[in-house]
Amino acid sequence: ETYETAVGVFGVLSRWPEEQSAIFGTAFGSANGSWRVWFGAYDLRVPGTDRLFLSPTLMGSDYRNLKAYVDGNPEHTDVRAGAHDSDPEDFLRNEGWDGNVSLNFRYVLPWGHGKENVINRVKVDSGMLVSDPVGAKSWNPFRSGRTYLFVEPFFRNQELELDDGERRVRSNGVKFELRHDNTDFVLNPSDGSMKSLCVTRDWGWLESSGDWTHLELEYRRFIGLGGSDRHRQRVIALDAWYSDVPTWETEEIDGSVRVTSSAPYFEGSTLGGFYRMRAYPVSRFNDRSAVYYSAEYRAIPKWNPFKGFSLWGSPEIEWWQWVLFCEVGRVAEEFDLSELHSDMKSDVGVGMRVYSRGLVGRLDLAVAEESSSFVVMVGQSF
Repeated sequence: ETYETAVGVFGVLSRWPEEQSAIFGTAFGSANGSWRVWFGAYDLRVPGTDRLFLSPTLMGSDYRNLKAYVDGNPEHTDVRAGAHDSDPEDFLRNEGWDGNVSLNFRYVLPWGHGKENVINRVKVDSGMLVSDPVGAKSWNPFRSGRTYLFVEPFFRNQELELDDGERRVRSNGVKFELRHDNTDFVLNPSDGSMKSLCVTRDWGWLESSGDWTHLELEYRRFIGLGGSDRHRQRVIALDAWYSDVPTWETEEIDGSVRVTSSAPYFEGSTLGGFYRMRAYPVSRFNDRSAVYYSAEYRAIPKWNPFKGFSLWGSPEIEWWQWVLFCEVGRVAEEFDLSELHSDMKSDVGVGMRVYSRGLVGRLDLAVAEESSSFVVMVGQSF
């Protein structure tokens, strides 16, 4: 909807400059004149260190039809744009620019499976784990799984051209996350769990649009059901996410309510997009607080129609996975669990995942009462 018809290219160089690293890039242009470039790398070991890795990304987009769920639409003034009860048509749309730079530093703490093996090495056969699991052996993080400390400085600038001038949202700050990944196989978990606590802070420096703090708590659980006559693997995957912006404040000016010290509409407590509430547009819902729950049934058939298939020398697809999923979630003006769990939004969908040379490709079709979406991404949804 934003780009209309688009054509692009994507490339990845895996296991370089070290075995755990990858470098990627993508670029595309569309029929309405929009374009995007996105470059980055995963797990580059910081020189002179053993446990510290860097994953930088750089993205720039020029839009001819950018949609932003923010206030300003004169036809919708009763409810704040992006709120739970907001109208699906309450957004601004016009030409715009979006740029983002981030430097994700990951430190492997010397606990559990990360104590002796800084790099997570596993053996796979036809895309399935055959070596010992790297987690899911105990709930204790000092005995099982890998614990990471993430520090991510970021900068994002979005500009939207409107009839009455330019609206700019700029944010820069640092994200801190503590994560315990206690799953058996990171790329396609079939057992174990993942817990994370994340704090993001923008101090309002360097012409930032405001100062704010965002808190997140997430728990994922994977339950293996084993194989069957037709399937190599069957898994139930569960995800729970809680979000709050405690700095959020409101004030009344000339009869209208204004929100201050809040995260930008595309940060903070948002639902909609590629990962949470996939049937809805990106950041369709945004408010002070949010909850989200997802359940997926993932099954890898023994029959692989892609076996031996290679396009222009590309690696073989080692397995494909069909998925059924459902999601529920809600945003609210305060972190009230009773309100957040009432009148929740929902969607359902089907998906297909493919595995090739250490990468998982994802195609999801999600449908809700309000909208639907088709998602193409790299990596599992969670």
